[in-house]
Formats: sequence, structure tokens, C-alpha cells
Amino acid sequence: MPTYYCDLGQDYADQTGADKIGNELYGVGGLMAAFRGTGAATALAADDTLFIKGTGLLARLVNITIADTTGWLITHEVRNAVGAGDDWTGVICEVIDGTHILVELDSGKTLANVNFNDNVENTTIADTEAASAVTALGLQHDGASGNMGAGTPIKVTGVNSSWANDGTRILLDGGNETTYILALYTIQSYIWENIEFHDPTTHCVSAVAGSCYYHEWVNCSFNTGTYGVWLEAGSPYYYQFTGCTFHTCTTYGTRDTRYSNWVACVVHDCGVGLYPSYGGAVVDCLIYDNTTGIFCVITTLIAHCTFNGNTFDVDSQYGPTTIVACRMSNYTTDAIKVSGTSIRDLYCYFDDDANHDDGGNEITSDFKGSSTRIITGIAGHQDRANKKFMVGIGAGGYRTEFEIATDHVLRFCPGLPTMQLPRTGKSGGKQ
Repeated sequence: MPTYYCDLGQDYADQTGADKIGNELYGVGGLMAAFRGTGAATALAADDTLFIKGTGLLARLVNITIADTTGWLITHEVRNAVGAGDDWTGVICEVIDGTHILVELDSGKTLANVNFNDNVENTTIADTEAASAVTALGLQHDGASGNMGAGTPIKVTGVNSSWANDGTRILLDGGNETTYILALYTIQSYIWENIEFHDPTTHCVSAVAGSCYYHEWVNCSFNTGTYGVWLEAGSPYYYQFTGCTFHTCTTYGTRDTRYSNWVACVVHDCGVGLYPSYGGAVVDCLIYDNTTGIFCVITTLIAHCTFNGNTFDVDSQYGPTTIVACRMSNYTTDAIKVSGTSIRDLYCYFDDDANHDDGGNEITSDFKGSSTRIITGIAGHQDRANKKFMVGIGAGGYRTEFEIATDHVLRFCPGLPTMQLPRTGKSGGKQ
């Protein structure tokens, strides 16, 4: 069970990453080396753990096409030939093939500074080659897979400046210049924890090719992209998102992530917040200020979620959807929209009875012959204007009871499970 370390705050150096006392992988070039096993780095393999700290600007990591890489090696210093480095300088962190090099640009320089028409000079060996293209694709991960079934996933974990896991997120920043933050190519069984994927030109995380199965995302943030996580030409199936945030994704927070679950996530200011498909569950999530909160395709469970300020809270197509014990308020059109499928909403609170759904015949709230919809009382949020959505005594539906069998009753408050009940007695007393 090898453990490796990467410090994003340092400039690239060809190191093993085997300890945190001088041999750490350095920079975004070092992080790529961990994925691909270039230079002195050993590629991550099943049961490995990689700890990462700091902030990495991925627009410093550029792929340059040149005429010939013969004699060009990792750690060679390169620069723009015309102008002798007046625009950019950097270091080779991978010789990809006979015509492509991966360069980590020196601090302060990004893709925007590289004009391939100036060609590339390798100052280490005094060789200049014509250049024909430059891109910044983000982290391209086509390395090894873990094995969830055998209990040997690969763990990639963000840590604080002291290398401790206290929930501090590292930042992988595209600077609105990289195509992706993380692109997956046929890799499986990873646990990604405490990572912010921020500001690509397209998607934060994309399954670009192949079967990208069994990924778990814990306390991660996907933001300021077109899509947070999506299927491009690959297959992002069997994902688990726990305590993650999706925001300011202009089109989708997640798109077509199949057979997947979202638990205790926050989703806001997206086009479509979540797009579960082919079965999945969304539980204990806060979903607000999106055009559509959740767009469901084929059998989805949505439970104990709070929706607020979306145009539509739930839009369901192509398969039955169950919405249970949710709190839906301040929607601008309808809480529930349905097309070509069925929705059963059970014990949900709606603060606008006139527009709780779009009137589709496929929507029902009945259970054992009676409607379960809660349309009385107030939304009861602590401070909705300041995005504080906890509820307590006095909120509509507070202490709802749902008899699932004789002498077996569920008691709950629709929405996030944030009931604050009075206590008596020194040890807590009754609730």
C-alpha cells in the first residue's frame, strides 16, 4: 500500500514522491507524473494513496507540438526561440512522443503567453525546433486502475499545509484556459477527496473515453465550468458523491452519470443541477437557484432534499421517480415537471399549492388512498435570503408521521434533516 506526496506549490522537479521531507512530487507537472509514471515517478496503482497539498494552476501545463523531440528529455529547460524567452520559459516534464512535449511553464506564465509561431528552443542542449500547435488540456489521466471489488481502490486525497487530512480542499484551477481540469481515459476504482475542480473552458471532470467506472468523490467541489462532471465519449458509471458542491456550472452540475448516488451535496447556480440516469438516488441534498434542480432519466429516488429558488425543482422523463420527504419552496414555475413517465411524491412540503406541479396525469401523491402532500404552514427556513435553509419548530410538515407498517412509524420533517427539538433533563430527556 505505497503512499506518495505532491506539493502543488513548488515548481516541477523530477522526483519520486516517496516521502514528504524533500522527495515530494512538485507542481502540476509532478501530479501528471504520478498519474502517468514519467521520469522518477511511479505511476499510481491499485491500493496506492497520493496526498496532495496546495494550489495548482493547470494553465501552466501545456502540450507543445514540435518537429522532432529527438534528444529532448525530462527536466530540459525550454523557451520561445524567437525573442529568446521574452514571452515564456519552462521545463519539460514529459516527452510524450516524437513530436509532443509536456511543459510546465515557469511561474507567472500560462497558455496565453505561448505563441507556437515563435518556435521552441531547448536551452539545455542548444536545439531549436519548429512548433505547430500548443494546447492546455488539463490533467490527462490514462494510467492504472484500482479495484473496488478487491478493496484496493486508488486514493487521491487533498490535505492541509501540514499534510493532514482535516477536510481542507486543494485547488486545481484551470484559469479559464484549460479544456478540462481532469480528463479520464478508461480508469476505474478511485476515491477522490478534498479537491476543488475550478474554472475550465469546458468541463471540470470528463469521462473522455472508455469505461470510467467506480469513482467516489468525497468533499469535492466542481465549479465554474460548462459541466461539473459528465459523459463525453466515455462511461462515468457507478459514481458516489458525498458532501460535494456543484455550482456555477452553466449547463449541468452532473450530466448522464449513470447508476450513481448523491448524498449531502450542495447544488446551486447551475443550468441543470443534477442529471441522474438509469437509476440513482439523491439524498439529504440542498439544491437552490438553478434553472432545473434535478433532471431524472429512468428510475430515481429523491429523499429528504431541500429545493429553493429553482425554475423547476424536479423534471422527470423515461422512468418512474419517487420524491419523498422533500421541501420545495420559492420555485418560479413548477416544483415538479413530468414528461413520459410517472412521479410519486410522498410527504413533501410545497409552499405554493397552485404551482406544485405542471398538471401532468402521471404525478400522484397518494398513499393508501390518501394524498400525502403538505401544503399548509410556512417554509420555515432559518434565513432564506442569506441561503440558510435549516428548519425547525413551526415549519410546514414539522414532525410528519408516515406509517410504514403496524406499530412502525417514521417521524420526520420534510427537507434536510435539521430538526431542532426542545430537550429536557440533564441527559437530553425526551424529544
